[in-house]
Amino acid sequence: MIPKNLQLFKFSAYGFLKNQRFFDIFIFLFFLEQGISFLQIGTLISIREITILIFEIPTGFVADSLGRRGSMIFSFLAYILSFVIFFFFPNFLLYIVAMIFFALGDAFRTGTHKAMILHYLKLNDILHLKVEYYGYTRSWSQMGSALAALIAGGG
Repeated sequence: MIPKNLQLFKFSAYGFLKNQRFFDIFIFLFFLEQGISFLQIGTLISIREITILIFEIPTGFVADSLGRRGSMIFSFLAYILSFVIFFFFPNFLLYIVAMIFFALGDAFRTGTHKAMILHYLKLNDILHLKVEYYGYTRSWSQMGSALAALIAGGG
């Protein structure tokens, strides 16, 4: 049985809130305004999601070995670099590069979050509960995704 305490609530709340990606519709509108076709938008989103999947686990290892603070700093720098490219260089090929940087930012952020959970479990000598603990926080993440989908579908 996992301990239901404030830290579990914080990890679960983060998982729930991180999936409230209401900016997606605005990035679609931004791309359309830039003259990007729906096929190209789908390609950019696909590149983002595939890059996140590829780097999800390695970024957790990097966060564990090189430090979570540095990983988070890299994450936000990658986000910033992607936004700079989107804003100053309106070109589909450069948008691919920007999406890769955005995906790296996402992967480092989520990988660091997983490393933080594992570190917490080690500190509290409950590492044997990692599957249940992470599964619980992940379920809140899925509920956040479901709510975001319902809101997006209604809007």
